[in-house]
Amino acid sequence: MPDDNLKKLLEQNLALTEEMFVMVKKIKKYLLLTQIVGVIKIVLILAPIIFAIMYLPPYIKKFVNGYREIFPTGLNQNTMERVGKYLEALPKAPSQ
Repeated sequence: MPDDNLKKLLEQNLALTEEMFVMVKKIKKYLLLTQIVGVIKIVLILAPIIFAIMYLPPYIKKFVNGYREIFPTGLNQNTMERVGKYLEALPKAPSQ
């Protein structure tokens, strides 16, 4: 009798262990897939940023130089004085 009960318990234990083994394999696959997707996300975010840092500065300089040709004055004292004159020429708000 005790041997039959022990044998039955061992068989149940073996069946449960096999079920757990299958579940653990699925969990490991899921975790691996999650890690791979995480790396892909990081690459998709960082790759364009690195690309932009490496290759865009010459284009930005061309763009800025194009605007410098259109608007040759920079923000110097002369420009600030002109802005001040324009602001003084605007109509004043009525005082209460």
